[in-house]
Amino acid sequence: MGHTLGKVLKNIMAELLSYVTETHQLLPPEQFSGRPGRTAEDAMTILSERIQHAWKEKEIYSAVFMDVAGAFNNVHHERLIDNMEKRRIPGFIIAWTESFLRDRSTHLRFNGITSEEIRTEAGVPQGSPLSPILYMYYNAELLDVPRICEEKTVQSLGFIDDIAYGVQGQNDEENAQKLQQMLERAEGWKNRHGAKFETTKYILIHFTRNKHQKTDSPVTIANVTIQPSREARYLGVIFDKNLRFKQHLQYAAKKGTKFALAI
Repeated sequence: MGHTLGKVLKNIMAELLSYVTETHQLLPPEQFSGRPGRTAEDAMTILSERIQHAWKEKEIYSAVFMDVAGAFNNVHHERLIDNMEKRRIPGFIIAWTESFLRDRSTHLRFNGITSEEIRTEAGVPQGSPLSPILYMYYNAELLDVPRICEEKTVQSLGFIDDIAYGVQGQNDEENAQKLQQMLERAEGWKNRHGAKFETTKYILIHFTRNKHQKTDSPVTIANVTIQPSREARYLGVIFDKNLRFKQHLQYAAKKGTKFALAI
């Protein structure tokens, strides 16, 4: 009975937090997933429209795709509560969240052997209806970076722990410099929040259909040099630098054929 009541209460608080968030616009509009009316399709459409807009103005659009490592497991509770207070979440919701996260523990089980109780001082529980929106408050600053940079040409997109930074400009060198500034600010967030980025998953693309435009400028951050790529998988779709989606169609056809043969 207690477990059932707990699930009901968590769902109620998730709905309440979502309502407060959307009513008062407490999260960056660039954050998708786990929010009503903000789907993966919306995020991909916005990215495509930004690229097309740059091309209409005869400019190049460059983007860096990055991934936060072990997102939910590395949420530090005090930092999360501080972020929620800064975003003006009502006090009773913050107090409930603190209680929800306090004194959590887990056990490890391997080959029939169960470990002693291990206290978990960080993280939000996987599978909980509260976890996605709590994490969005944890990494909201990552999506505020363009506003901090005060550049109208720089933009961000977030899908829980998948972050994309984009910039429109006249050439790849200028874009790379602006992306590097954004990533440096992201490093500041990482250090303050004790987070980690999957450096091996950084992908840089200079989107253009102009064969005469140079697209080989890299971005260097935290001793990692990100060389430009011709394609990137974002939210399950392969975006190529020409935005023709040929690679994705080939991938989808190959995957469909594989399943058809299996059936």
